[in-house]
Amino acid sequence: MTPDDASLQAPGAIQYRTGERLLADWRPEFGLFAGKLLLVAGLTLLMFGPLIVTYSFWAWLVSALGSLVIYVFLFDDHLEWIRRRDDVWLLTDQRLIFANSDAENSPAYIELAEITRIRRWMWWAVHLRLDNGMTVQLKYLPNSKHIQSSIRSARDARTPPFPT
Repeated sequence: MTPDDASLQAPGAIQYRTGERLLADWRPEFGLFAGKLLLVAGLTLLMFGPLIVTYSFWAWLVSALGSLVIYVFLFDDHLEWIRRRDDVWLLTDQRLIFANSDAENSPAYIELAEITRIRRWMWWAVHLRLDNGMTVQLKYLPNSKHIQSSIRSARDARTPPFPT
C-alpha cells in the first residue's frame, strides 16, 4: 500500500517521506463515543442518585435522564465528539500521523521510534507514551486491540522492542 491510494487520503497537506508505506488508517466511530458517554453518565447517576430522593419509577427516570443531560452539557462532552469526529490516524512504516482539518496541530507526526508504551484504555482509546514523557490518546477508534497490535508491530519492525 502506498500513501497515494485515494481511499486512504486524509484531510490536510500530509508530507510523506520518499519510500514511506501506509500500513493502516483509522477514524473514530460515534458508537464508541456514545458508549463511553453512557457509561460515565451512568456512573455519575449511581454516585449522585442516592442524593435524589425518588418516590416512584417515573421520578427516578426523569432524574436519570436529567443527570445524563446535565453531565453531557456541564462537562462539554457533546463538544468532544464534534472535535474528534473528523480525526484521521495514519500508520506508516515510519510514523504515526494525525490529521484533522479543524485541528490547529494538524497534521502532526510521531516517529515510531519515539513510542515507548502502547496501552488500551477501556474500549474507547489507545494511549501512547513517548520517550519525552508526553502521552497521546487515539480516541473512539474501532477495534483498539488491533490498533494497539498494529502500532506495536510497526514500531518493533523499525526499532528494538520496548517494554509494553
